[in-house]
Amino acid sequence: MSEKLKPCPFCGKEPVCVGFDATGEVACCEDPACPGGTLGGHVNVWNSRPREERLVKLLREARHGIDRLHEGDCGGPAVEPCRWCRLRAAID
Repeated sequence: MSEKLKPCPFCGKEPVCVGFDATGEVACCEDPACPGGTLGGHVNVWNSRPREERLVKLLREARHGIDRLHEGDCGGPAVEPCRWCRLRAAID
């Protein structure tokens, strides 16, 4: 296999079926309880997570924005964290 498979996009378990068809490598989850059933896909499609990748990008941008807005030192652990520190902690 050319690349490591990500967990099943439907149930999160490891893929248990890897094979080949006329166009290349195929992966699927054969867990009978999986909402995706035995739906499979080519490895590049199986490993594609456009929503997840978009959310990671948005979180990265949010962290960067919070860091830019942060007004500096909050006073250490004895003082209540400022709103920016609380927001940053909520998305980390």
